[in-house]
Amino acid sequence: MTDCKAPYSEVRKFIKPGDVIGYHRSGIGPKFIAIYEYLKTKTPLNLVTTHVSMCASGPERIDRRLIVEAAEGEVNIRALSNTLHLHDGKAFWYPLREELNHLRPSIDSICWEQVGKKYDFGSVLAKFGTTSLHPKKFFCSELCQYALQIIPYVLILEIIRSMKKEEKDFPFLKEFFNEKTLRPQQLVQLPFYKPRVELL
Repeated sequence: MTDCKAPYSEVRKFIKPGDVIGYHRSGIGPKFIAIYEYLKTKTPLNLVTTHVSMCASGPERIDRRLIVEAAEGEVNIRALSNTLHLHDGKAFWYPLREELNHLRPSIDSICWEQVGKKYDFGSVLAKFGTTSLHPKKFFCSELCQYALQIIPYVLILEIIRSMKKEEKDFPFLKEFFNEKTLRPQQLVQLPFYKPRVELL
């Protein structure tokens, strides 16, 4: 995926509910995830997405960009600017494709409905790709995946054709539509997004 870079202050007005923010974090846990992804996919260690959050709607008349994320024991709402300020590592914005714009309100609503649910420690410790989506608790990519499940399969096939690609070019689609949980790095490789932007 072609990357570009932009200051958050310049692109924040374009960030909408349904977009995904991917993070490459420091620390022992994220480093272990990065090594695992490198062994699986040969993704460079410094570019592995180790955490994701979903952009959400903000309160009326207040110019804030919010995210919904499963972290620190539960699903919470946070200000994106604060999260980026405190983040130690790279952050990427994955804009939802135009063909999926009509689904943004529904994706947003699904995310808000999960706020307060517990973190899915059981699934995150299990082998990824073999556990099914758990609607009562979530880890980070599981939450985003659950909200994106409303995307129709036939629409994704149309998007893939418009990209002049084939379904086999996206090996994690099968797991997605079989409701098998995806790792953050797998989630951001789905054909749902425009080219990512590194937030500076």
